[in-house]
Amino acid sequence: MLKIGGIIMSFIDFTSITLKMLIDSHILKPGQVIYPMKGKMKVEGVLNEDGTISMTINTKIRHFLSPSGAAKAVENKSVNGWIYWGVKENNALVELSTFRLKFKEGL
Repeated sequence: MLKIGGIIMSFIDFTSITLKMLIDSHILKPGQVIYPMKGKMKVEGVLNEDGTISMTINTKIRHFLSPSGAAKAVENKSVNGWIYWGVKENNALVELSTFRLKFKEGL
């Protein structure tokens, strides 16, 4: 079992795992930079302590509530942000969805 925000969780749906949950459990860290997995776009985002993503788009700082929202802002179409974005680990990009699996394995 895992305690998150005062709630004890023994079972959780994979898709309900949020960036905030990953940050609170120290799987991801505030300030970590995320990059598009495909590497086409020269854009990056920063994970915030509250589970949002900050990105500079056209010289304006924007905040997104989800990886998919941030990906949609870059691609101008609906995108699964959990597979669109990655975090650098050991000189390789690791898909954000991988960290959801790590979280779920720790329950």
